[in-house]
Amino acid sequence: MASFFVSCRKSISEFTPGMSKQEVIDAWGDKAIKTFRTIDGRTFEVWQYNFKHRCYLVFENDRLIETSLGNPPPILRIKVY
Repeated sequence: MASFFVSCRKSISEFTPGMSKQEVIDAWGDKAIKTFRTIDGRTFEVWQYNFKHRCYLVFENDRLIETSLGNPPPILRIKVY
């Protein structure tokens, strides 16, 4: 995976599944736009940081499960009725 530098603080590739929300806050701060989605009884929290590129971090419970650079992660593209 390529390393994209989106801020002077961290590269998105440094965020790995299993990291806690607090670890992300310590690295990038608590200024993310936060969105919640519930799909099939599971609740996901998506944090969007807007630096040079949009960075999306997806959490389930307190743990990071996915990162996405530029395009919204698949969890935000699922239509919920």
